[in-house]
Amino acid sequence: MAEGALAVEIVGRYPVSPPPNTVPPTSLPLTFFDIPWLFFSPTQPLFFYDYPYPTSHFLSTALPPLIHSLSLTLRHFFALVATLVCPPHSSNPPFIVYDRSNFFSLVVAQSTADFHHLYSNHQRCVNDFYPLIPPLPSGEQEETQTLLLAAQITIFSNVGVCIGFAYRNVVADGRSFNSFIKTWASLFRDPSSCSINSSLLPFYDRTVIKDSYGLMGCSPFS
Repeated sequence: MAEGALAVEIVGRYPVSPPPNTVPPTSLPLTFFDIPWLFFSPTQPLFFYDYPYPTSHFLSTALPPLIHSLSLTLRHFFALVATLVCPPHSSNPPFIVYDRSNFFSLVVAQSTADFHHLYSNHQRCVNDFYPLIPPLPSGEQEETQTLLLAAQITIFSNVGVCIGFAYRNVVADGRSFNSFIKTWASLFRDPSSCSINSSLLPFYDRTVIKDSYGLMGCSPFS
């Protein structure tokens, strides 16, 4: 942790995946729109919410439906819990693979730092925010497999919560991730809802993207 950064205490780690047998194993090739994002660092958004209740209340009351609705959301946004596979010693481009065993670990932490100082509109030290961002490690099986999403909820008892993410833009741009957050919020409010806004849902058919100018041939993998 950087000097002067706020302290957080890990409360738990919770595996989250789509509901069982709701998403088939899927392989998604990258398009010429995706390839440039392989060379960027993960995006790391933070969301702050007032929550005037103690940590114990959040863990027993708010956390279970948050995890359940997140699982329901991943049924539609399953690519976020997939892995990016980069074939070693190959000119073949990377691709995204989802398997039914895929999940990501939701980290839950708590902190006694000044919540209002963090989200107020004034100058702050960037080091204060790094402990609120979850690490996004490479896949455990091989160096050629990379995880695409990490999430952390940090509880500031009796004051608020911060939900932090790290995700790779090769699997979602800003608009796609915003749709993921909106869908999660909708299913948190009503998990039984069958009327999810279709305009928020991702579209996975890569065959509609035609490489008329041979841009993939200009990529480092050609």
